[in-house]
Amino acid sequence: MESTRKDTQNTWIGKIPDSWTLKRLKYHFTIIGGNGFSPEYQGNEYGDYPFFKAGDISQAYAFGQNISTSPNWVTRELATIERYNIIPAKSILLPKIGEAMRKNSRAITSIDCCVDNNCQALVPQNIDIYYAYYLLRCIDMRWFENYGPVPSLNNQKLLNTFIPYPPLEVQEQIGKWLNKKCAELDSLSSDIQKEVETLEAYKRSLITEAVTKGLNKSVPMKDSDIPWVGKIPASWNVKPLFLVAQERKNPNRLLLEHNLLSLSYGRIVQKDINTNEGLLPASFSTYNIIEKNDIVIRPTDLQNDKKSLRTGFSTMHGIITSAYITLKIKEGVPQYFHYLLHSYDLKKVFYNMGNGVRQGLNYSEFCKLMVIIPSEPEQLLITRYLNSKCSEIDSIIFSKKQQLETLTTYKKSLIYEYVTGKKEVK
Repeated sequence: MESTRKDTQNTWIGKIPDSWTLKRLKYHFTIIGGNGFSPEYQGNEYGDYPFFKAGDISQAYAFGQNISTSPNWVTRELATIERYNIIPAKSILLPKIGEAMRKNSRAITSIDCCVDNNCQALVPQNIDIYYAYYLLRCIDMRWFENYGPVPSLNNQKLLNTFIPYPPLEVQEQIGKWLNKKCAELDSLSSDIQKEVETLEAYKRSLITEAVTKGLNKSVPMKDSDIPWVGKIPASWNVKPLFLVAQERKNPNRLLLEHNLLSLSYGRIVQKDINTNEGLLPASFSTYNIIEKNDIVIRPTDLQNDKKSLRTGFSTMHGIITSAYITLKIKEGVPQYFHYLLHSYDLKKVFYNMGNGVRQGLNYSEFCKLMVIIPSEPEQLLITRYLNSKCSEIDSIIFSKKQQLETLTTYKKSLIYEYVTGKKEVK
């Protein structure tokens, strides 16, 4: 039989069991702030204390609760010189500045550690560490945000917020049960994520194989003279890009176009031109007007960002930043050339072409890229084949990602229901 409940008059907590109390967070947590900068540039690969940054905490949140290893370490001597605060083991780390704070990342450190000034630790006092961890997973740090150019955590407000406080033996039961249940859900999510990654890898290989080897495996082959490609069908040509494409330069000088586009994860998507989120210019007069079937290349920051997908295929008329290269295919099937350049992108071919401090490309350099050119009927067949196969794979991936979202939502609700006493451990 479940215990009776009382109303806390607190919006996020709601009703709790009669044996529970409501306390301010400051009575059960001490905050230790991070200070100084990351020692990564000093080449510390060993030391007495692991050194964590906001990104490390986010990673720990994704893959487990306890963290003890870090790419950077602080020696006891360096910690003294730099005045790093030593955070004790079994503390809960969280980012306190920027978007990382808003993501509600949390991690329990297994050993004594240090963090930079973008992070801090909540050290539990007279509260079960795992119950405390799951409780803090339920608290949205945006409630305590200092608004400004860079969002930051208002610790005074955080410490004065109310938390549900069960008897210690109940806290231990909740912590152990959630550890077990969340581990099961995380294992299931991990399996699904591996399936997604396998499907995405298969899709990448499918595209590369089709645009470099064709669909007929029995045709004679020849050397392409492109090292990463190897042999191609003997009837195909290899020519510089400028022979089949030209740069589209059409500035939005009269400000007549308002369909704002952006290249995101290899797709060209629409953005709200009136949004306050992200970095947008005061005027869109320098933005480039692009058309349906144009190919967009992001040629900037090649040195620092080697993960992003840099090619997109436009399905609409609109405007996009002039920092990107926009290509109009003048001879051939536009979507075939998008698939081809996408495969070049996957093989990181563009990174060897950049110059300058930030390793950027301009059209005069990019247009010299040697591209593989089948006959136009073959381009069309390859495009139709890849459209069909990629659509099938994307549909399966979408379904898998929906499963992941469902598991994530269920896990969040499960944690909330148990740490606030809506459900009880039997």
